[in-house]
Amino acid sequence: MEEGKDKSSDELLSELLELREQVEELRKAEVERRESEQALQESEEKFWLLFEKSADPILLLDAEKNTYIDCNEAALKLMRCSDKNRLIGLGPSDLSPRRQPDGRLSSEKTEELIGAALKEGSACFEWMRRTFDGEEFWVEVSLAVIPIHGRKILCTSWKDIRERKKAEAQLKESEERYRVAIESSNDAVAIMTGDLHTYVNQRFVEIFGWDSREEVIGKPLSSVVHPDDLAFVNDINIRRQRGEAVPKRYQFKGIRKDGSTIDIEVSATNITYQDGPASLAYLRDVTERGQAEEALRQSEEKYREIFESATEGIFRTAPDGRFISANPALARMYGFESAAELIETFTDIESQMYVDPVDRIRLKKLYQKNGSVSNFEVQLYRRDRSRIWISMSGHTVRNARGEIVYYQGIAEDITERKQAEQALRRSESTLRSVFSAAPVGIAITSIDRVPEWMNEAMTAITGYTAEELKEGGAKAFYTSEEEFARVGRIILDGIEKSGIGVIDTKWVHKNGEIRDVHLRGAAIDPKDISAGLVFTAVDVTNQKRSEEALQESEAKYRMVVENSLVGVCIVQDGVMRYVNKRWCEMYGYEYQEVVDKLDVLATIHPDDIDLVKENLRRRLEGEADYVGYEFRSLRKDGRVINIKLLGGRMIYRGRPAATSTVIDITREKTLESQLLQSQKMEAIGMLAGGVAHDFNNLLTTMTGYGTLLQMKMGRENPLQTYVSNILSASAKAADLTHSLLTFSRRQPQCLKPVDINEMVRGTARLLTRLLTESIVLKTMLHDEDIIVVADPTQMDQILFNLATNARDAMPGGGSLTIETRSVDLDDELSHMYGIDKPGRYGVLSVSDTGVGMDEETRKRIFEPFFTTKEVGKGTGLGLSIVYGIVKQHNGFVTVYSEPGLGTTFRIYLPALVRPHQEERPVPDEIERGHEAILLAEDNEDVRHLIKEILTRFGYTVIEAVDGEDAVEKFNESKEKIDLLILDSVMPEKNGRAAYDEIRKTNPAIKAFFISGYTRDLVLDKGIEDRMLEFVSKPIAPGQLLRKVRKVLDK
Repeated sequence: MEEGKDKSSDELLSELLELREQVEELRKAEVERRESEQALQESEEKFWLLFEKSADPILLLDAEKNTYIDCNEAALKLMRCSDKNRLIGLGPSDLSPRRQPDGRLSSEKTEELIGAALKEGSACFEWMRRTFDGEEFWVEVSLAVIPIHGRKILCTSWKDIRERKKAEAQLKESEERYRVAIESSNDAVAIMTGDLHTYVNQRFVEIFGWDSREEVIGKPLSSVVHPDDLAFVNDINIRRQRGEAVPKRYQFKGIRKDGSTIDIEVSATNITYQDGPASLAYLRDVTERGQAEEALRQSEEKYREIFESATEGIFRTAPDGRFISANPALARMYGFESAAELIETFTDIESQMYVDPVDRIRLKKLYQKNGSVSNFEVQLYRRDRSRIWISMSGHTVRNARGEIVYYQGIAEDITERKQAEQALRRSESTLRSVFSAAPVGIAITSIDRVPEWMNEAMTAITGYTAEELKEGGAKAFYTSEEEFARVGRIILDGIEKSGIGVIDTKWVHKNGEIRDVHLRGAAIDPKDISAGLVFTAVDVTNQKRSEEALQESEAKYRMVVENSLVGVCIVQDGVMRYVNKRWCEMYGYEYQEVVDKLDVLATIHPDDIDLVKENLRRRLEGEADYVGYEFRSLRKDGRVINIKLLGGRMIYRGRPAATSTVIDITREKTLESQLLQSQKMEAIGMLAGGVAHDFNNLLTTMTGYGTLLQMKMGRENPLQTYVSNILSASAKAADLTHSLLTFSRRQPQCLKPVDINEMVRGTARLLTRLLTESIVLKTMLHDEDIIVVADPTQMDQILFNLATNARDAMPGGGSLTIETRSVDLDDELSHMYGIDKPGRYGVLSVSDTGVGMDEETRKRIFEPFFTTKEVGKGTGLGLSIVYGIVKQHNGFVTVYSEPGLGTTFRIYLPALVRPHQEERPVPDEIERGHEAILLAEDNEDVRHLIKEILTRFGYTVIEAVDGEDAVEKFNESKEKIDLLILDSVMPEKNGRAAYDEIRKTNPAIKAFFISGYTRDLVLDKGIEDRMLEFVSKPIAPGQLLRKVRKVLDK
């Protein structure tokens, strides 16, 4: 400050201004710095964005540490690295094989290339990388030096060049392949640019006599083309390179280096070579071919006369497969009119004439090796492609250098001879095959019977081969020398007399077994027996044994057939020729009445005669070897039986006959019919049970409330009549549901001894109300009581249903007869009716004089809902219920009816030997109570009715709507409840399931079940038979109250 006092104001002002300028400059510098930093930041952001998003792999390499400090996603993908941290910190040689393809260490070569890049600022080269999973591949590496925060960083960019390398290798391989092909070609190859040679192969140098290719390349066409043809060749060459149309093939006269001339054949095309038009030419020295042609022309005149007049084919052919000349005989041999036509047509002998081109190659090799061939046989094609056999003989004609110029020879057509030879060979082969495969033994021997050849069958008979018998001859397998000599005499005598000797003898097989043999012998040459003998031998050992066994077998089989359980018969000419004992039993005939007397159709039911006749015809005429079918047959007594037949055909007494085995299947048919009927009943029974269950709930409500109403009324009340009628109708409805349940259940109910006579007497009084006045009811009862074990109500149901059916069958009146009797069914009758147990049966017969029915109707009358009545006049259940009741009582039903003659039903029920007295129950009086009852019923009307009845008689009732609700209500009041009343079938949880769960809490709880189903159907819902109390709906109030009291007091 002191110094400032000495300064003038101007100086101070000047300093102030200077300071202000410095401040302004500093401010501007600060702004520029900030702008520069912002630009740098934006540049860096752009760089990193490009770095990360680049499709090419990019890595940043710290040049000083020789390690990667960062990389983008593309680099990680290329290297198959999932984590960038695994790559960062590694060096270039870490991501490379130990050595590069040139053999240098990757580490050394890396340092060299990085150093060059640092020096030059950038570098580009190819490098072999290795991925993290070990695969090696080529990349093109670009290095660029970039300074980052004062450090030298190499930005490394990789380009995957695997495909390029592969293409380069393929190209190199292709170029090498074509180079080798061109260099090894037998033709000269040249490329002409303008009229200068720019490329020639080694063969070109050889043909034109130059020392090396370098001498030729760059020289014009005039160096190899004779002046006489130079203008012509030059013109074609230039025009071709211009793209004009010129001949591709032509010839010219060439000049060798030594000045000698040669004939050249050219095949050329235009190409692009070194980015310009050029000609590619293939050249062939045809001088020798021309010389050969000239030599042929000179010799042709000399030999023309012989050549033209020869009967054998004469030819000259070139090694390349052309005919040079051929005489007329050869032309005719191959199907041509002239030799010229042959030569013009067959231009490539090997492919056009030889059936097997390999034969031409073999022929040329023989010519090359030996200089000639003799009688070379080959098959060739003629002009029309037919084949002929040719025998050729010829020699080669060579030039001065020893090279073959052409082949010359003669050809003979040996087709007929070959065909004869082939026919002979085929005949010999066929005979040998026939002899070898023959089932009889065949041998060719000397006159001394030493085998020269034997077939396999002869070896099998004797055990010896021909070679084994060369020394000892056939004696080896004879039983003795005497037998050997005897056979020889007889065979030779037969040959001399008739040409064939025949004898039966015995041979000893090599294994020691004696064989019976039928032997035949003949001379190979009938004019010269010393030429040898041919023998055939048949091993008849088994045949002789079979003949002996056959006699024994026939006796055995006759015994088997006669004692068979099935009928056996033979039919011929419509007459029974044979029958066995069982057949006679089945049909009721004596044997003498049948064999050769009885017409087979006399035993057939008239309706099945056509069926039997057709099957007999098919067998006898050979249309069918075996048949099997069923039909109805007639016994001698006229009774119809069902027969199952299995039949074949045979020759009997020299003529066709039909054989048959027959089985009586009458009982099986009856059982089958009953089974089908039973299955139908079971199906409809399930439906009936379900309907009755729902109906019983309604009847329970109606009956219950009707009874309660009747209890409240006095006997003098005029409404009593109406209530009685309601209860009566309910009772009838209950009977109907009882009928349905009777039909549906599987076991009879309330079985007890019942006197059929007494049952008929009681029901007959009621039937008079059912029948019309025009129908007379008659009863014919057995003198003695007939006791059966049955349900009385169901027996009444049977009579009512049958009587109703009879009434409807007699609209104009008639008579209804009910009859009882006792019968004993033996085994035969039991078999007839299809029942398992014979014995005493009670029979209830119901007969009417109504309209009757035909066979088809009779078969269906027991089907549920089948009716012949008008709509609305019948349910079709009446006879089905009858059938169901009878089957439940282990009985059976028979029906006899014919149209217009009425109908008779017979019910057979097993009878008791001694009657049992029925104990009549004494009705209990209804007692009142005070206990608490849990009532579970899903039907609201039924539930309310039962509650009303029970509360009227002093009981406390707790209601539950289903099984689940019952369990909950019991758990709420388990100390108070004395009895459970459970409906067996309820939603959510059925009665048995609810009962089982409640018993877990109170095992001693008392209970009974109610259901609209019968007891046997309820079994399926879990109620065990006879273990628990059960009441069927509809339930009358008195029945319900007595059951409650009974269970509570038990």
